[in-house]
Amino acid sequence: RACSEERRPVWYGILRPLLRPMAARPTDSPAPLLEGGAPRDSNHAVLLSLGLQGIGALFAWNAIITPISYYQLRFAGSPFRDSFESLLSVTFTSIALGSLLSLQLVQHRLSLRAVIILSLTTQLGVFSVMTLYTLWPVLQSVEGLRSEIARNATASFVVTLVCTAVMAATQAVLTSSVISYSAAFPPAYTKAVSSGMAVAGLAVSVAGLATAGDEHAASSDAELRATILSAVIYFGVAVAIFATCLGSFLAAERTAFVRMTRLEQTAVCETLRSDEAATTHEVAECNELATHVNTGGGCPQTAGCSMSKVAQNVFPYALAMVLNYTVTIGLFPAITGMISSVSDSAAWQRIFPASLFLLYNIGDLVGRTFPPPWLAGKRRLLLFSLCRAIHVPLFMTCHMPLGKSTVPTLLGVDAAPMLLVLILGVTNGMLTSSLLMRAPHAVPPAQASRAASLMVLSLNSGLLFGSLTSFLLHSLLCDCNPFLAQ
Repeated sequence: RACSEERRPVWYGILRPLLRPMAARPTDSPAPLLEGGAPRDSNHAVLLSLGLQGIGALFAWNAIITPISYYQLRFAGSPFRDSFESLLSVTFTSIALGSLLSLQLVQHRLSLRAVIILSLTTQLGVFSVMTLYTLWPVLQSVEGLRSEIARNATASFVVTLVCTAVMAATQAVLTSSVISYSAAFPPAYTKAVSSGMAVAGLAVSVAGLATAGDEHAASSDAELRATILSAVIYFGVAVAIFATCLGSFLAAERTAFVRMTRLEQTAVCETLRSDEAATTHEVAECNELATHVNTGGGCPQTAGCSMSKVAQNVFPYALAMVLNYTVTIGLFPAITGMISSVSDSAAWQRIFPASLFLLYNIGDLVGRTFPPPWLAGKRRLLLFSLCRAIHVPLFMTCHMPLGKSTVPTLLGVDAAPMLLVLILGVTNGMLTSSLLMRAPHAVPPAQASRAASLMVLSLNSGLLFGSLTSFLLHSLLCDCNPFLAQ
């Protein structure tokens, strides 16, 4: 053991403090089918891989909503220049929700390994298309660049919207599949996925801040080209992220830890099938649990009955998740993106929107990594979700440009929205992590993966309701049609 500690790679020493919060606590019980004979996860390779899958699971959403300055430039001549944030959000969330609903009907027949690989490959391809499409105008002359942007503003929005739709479907399937896949391992592996999701948002926000362009960049040829090039780099990084996620998952699948887990689950199910005392329902649940690391299986005859039973048990947690994300997405990014700085500094005004994105995702990461122990129990979680609605009137009274809001400005300092968005992120992360970790324990172990899948469905339902709420709030703010430019 001492030798193995000394031979651990350099990256392990760097990441060990980050892994510690995700490590299984003494009170954490391992997954039932892992007791006894499964080998150790050497150097936390599978844990790190699932953390990367968590990053990939939410990276597409965060990547789509962050490059605001680039979108403002490309869509400036279209009728969607003031509503593209809400339109992208509602498109993404509605298609993601529809994909998850469809997935519930066929999940027990699918190979999670194949679904994860296909989803990651699709995301890799879509972001490659986005990168090339963004790069194309830069290859033109200065005059050609300006005419290309002006002539194709609406077409650029349509292309972005189509890519958003494809990414929404694949991200929804990927998120549900990764969380279900992690349910076959000890609880620390599900927590790694959740923390990875928060890291995705933080990484995208840092990239957005680093590549923040000027909303009025068209007045300068150099800044015009720089804004587009920064977006090319931005989407190129997304391509690298998904390539890394795909490679790490394929590598994790080859580890002895995963292979032995698969063999042990198969062996337990075979034993249960041969047990005359075992009920048909017990065998079906075992088959379905084995699906999460095997190549398929399940018992479609009892799927509907089992899902209904699980849904009843996790309903309070699911409702809290829907309420949580209705408030969050109702405000972020559509309403927070309308808030402007009161500073006279042009540089600060340029990076202020990206700074709000960064603060939100820092808060979300902190909340997910350190959920408070007192945030437990169905009633407390529901009450906490409802209390977050206080953010709505507070954000609506922050400073916004003249003509963007008819609501009087009461919080006319930059510190107000910065503090509010940080609290919004922290409370969102706390609730998300608490709900994802507690809901699967509200049902028998064999049904934990179904509970996790339903929680992902409720999360996406909250995203959809939040997107629709953002249109309502936008309409109240501007006293206008939120779908079209005024």
